Amino acid sequence: DRGYLSSRNFLFSKPVSPLVVSARMVRGWPDARGLWLNRSEDFMAWVNTEDHVALISMEDGGDFRNVFERFCLGVQLFEMTITLRGYELMKSEHLGYIVTWPSNLGTAVTSTVTMMAPKLLSYHGLEIILEFLRLEKKKVVNAETGEFQVCNLLKIGHTEVEIAQKFIHGVQLLIRIEKTLW
Repeated sequence: DRGYLSSRNFLFSKPVSPLVVSARMVRGWPDARGLWLNRSEDFMAWVNTEDHVALISMEDGGDFRNVFERFCLGVQLFEMTITLRGYELMKSEHLGYIVTWPSNLGTAVTSTVTMMAPKLLSYHGLEIILEFLRLEKKKVVNAETGEFQVCNLLKIGHTEVEIAQKFIHGVQLLIRIEKTLW
């Protein structure tokens, strides 16, 4: 049901960025696009959004290990399924997975966490801290409560496990910084 999927933020919308439109990534929208969602609604695949496929593992709370293990299993099952059907993901020994956005070359793994850190969000040195940690403020969800999303910038030249470990350590440090700010 489209209404239910939309209310849970599972649907993706038609990109409107001039860059995406001029690259013809929205050609024939919404034909040949799709969403696959598991029964427990914590793993999904978006097909033909801006990339050919986006595999997403998610859950509320702070159990990143569980989310990452589910993601790794989902990627393995996905690759096994398409291989059995005679297909494969494009991958270069040097560049990693070949994807639409050059910034995603490498593992193409983006980890995102939504955190509530009002003091940190208003701290003037936040961008410098994020740059040092190779993290990025992706989106401010609610400026009044200090809720914002942080994602990793590391992709190329690192394994998925290295990226996950650096991401976890970075988020843990952000939490410690939040606790020390006045």
